[in-house]
Amino acid sequence: MKNKSGFECCFCAKTIFENNFDPCNITIIGNSEINKPKDDRAELLFWSHLECLKEKLNPKTQGYLAVFDSNDDE
Repeated sequence: MKNKSGFECCFCAKTIFENNFDPCNITIIGNSEINKPKDDRAELLFWSHLECLKEKLNPKTQGYLAVFDSNDDE
């Protein structure tokens, strides 16, 4: 969600200030079967801090975001 001062994190509701990786875009595609026409799908877009996203992910999945760790300036 975008507010007057920028993007709002969908997890912590704080303003996201732009840096190397923030804001992060999280896209959810509902009804996403491959054979369904794109028009039949529902798509939602959310914004978050990278750190908030990492905190919410299953620990087994967090490793996929390790690529961001070496350049994270927070």
